[in-house]
Amino acid sequence: MKTLSANVFIKTAFIFLLASLLFFAPAIGQHGYSSASIAMGKQQSVQRIIPKPEQIVTPEYFNYHKHNIPQPGRNEAVHLDLRWDNTIVNREMILQVGITTGETIGYFDRDAANICLVIDRSGSMGGTKMQRTKEAMMTFLKHLQAEDLLSIVVFDHEVNVLRAPIPVGDKYLVEQTINGIQARGSTDLNSGIIAGYRQLVNNYQRGSTNRVIILTDAMTNTGTLDPEQIIKNAGTYEDGYNVDFTFIGVGMDINADLARQLSESKSSTFHFIHDAADIDKVFNAEVESLLKKVARNVELIIEYGNHLAFKGAFGQPFSSGENEIQFSLNDFNGGLTQVVLASFLQDQADKMVKVSLVYDDMRTGKRVSLTQSISTPDGKTTDRDVQKNVTIAQMAVALHQMAVQYHQGFGGQAQYTLKSAIEVAKESGYAYDPDVNRVLEILQNYAGDLREIVRKD
Repeated sequence: MKTLSANVFIKTAFIFLLASLLFFAPAIGQHGYSSASIAMGKQQSVQRIIPKPEQIVTPEYFNYHKHNIPQPGRNEAVHLDLRWDNTIVNREMILQVGITTGETIGYFDRDAANICLVIDRSGSMGGTKMQRTKEAMMTFLKHLQAEDLLSIVVFDHEVNVLRAPIPVGDKYLVEQTINGIQARGSTDLNSGIIAGYRQLVNNYQRGSTNRVIILTDAMTNTGTLDPEQIIKNAGTYEDGYNVDFTFIGVGMDINADLARQLSESKSSTFHFIHDAADIDKVFNAEVESLLKKVARNVELIIEYGNHLAFKGAFGQPFSSGENEIQFSLNDFNGGLTQVVLASFLQDQADKMVKVSLVYDDMRTGKRVSLTQSISTPDGKTTDRDVQKNVTIAQMAVALHQMAVQYHQGFGGQAQYTLKSAIEVAKESGYAYDPDVNRVLEILQNYAGDLREIVRKD
């Protein structure tokens, strides 16, 4: 009887690992444009910090980059794109549901936004954190129109409104206000959030974007300290008002658990900035997501016949009925490119799958339903974009499993999980793609750390 080579054994074991994780992946929410999971992972892997399992949010990894999906047509607010690939995961077919919203042209084809910047100026935000915070605000300011309403609130152990909600106007005056912010005192996060919401609600722009953007390390130490009460207070103004909330975590010692909880709402996003690249992504490359709301109350429904068996969705939470899967997605902002990956086992070819996307259109105020159908593949079907996204998703799944194993005290198993994932990614043919390589480098950095840990043990 022939024995399996080490490489074949590793790859075979890794496929079974991925399959089990795909079936039983925890319901970790996709947070729209949120990018904190991969941005934090990048820095943690460099600074030799093994993440907690809950910090690895799989959909944030494969939705971090801009997808190659067609833009909406002239009369479309949202475009739906369906693709199959049945060549990358053993015996499984991947249905990729791609979603895009229109990109603005020079940021002038949108209504005026109502924005409140809430800045943590407490002592823990001194030095590099405050420098990054100011850089982020200056970058964001470049994209605002003169007609946009802008207010600025700062907080430490007390709260000050540095700028009431008025049109942006002369940006030089806004720059002077930002440059004058200095770190001091302790941190009353709860009062800062409430003050920011009040600025928006008191000058609420119905039918437009009303967004609180808070930059903080969430190291609250005065005022209301109970996380549940802070979260409850943060939602005080949600009833009756469509107020969006963007949480920007600053610095490696951020209270990530509280930050994630504060941004759990479907209208909220969570980002992390540590360096210039993070700032550029959030406040430059994808700034329109902060300024233009396209759709709310978004539901995605996939209907299929008995010829398919649904296996999982790579960490995307869902509910299921008979031959139907439903996803409740975050609100859509301008410039969105997002994918949902659903895995099936196929019984017969040339059978139809129906996909419906239902949402409230912000411009028309109407409930819209987009529906498309796609046949299951007959024979081998390859799509390079789907393969690329699945490659990233597989690495993120492995990262999550590594974190679980490490924190349960199984350092050797964690090391093996990463080693297997790295081999599979390198052999995928996408290792030199910059979006794949970004995640591969994170795995490789963690693998080096684990080798030292296991050796010491």
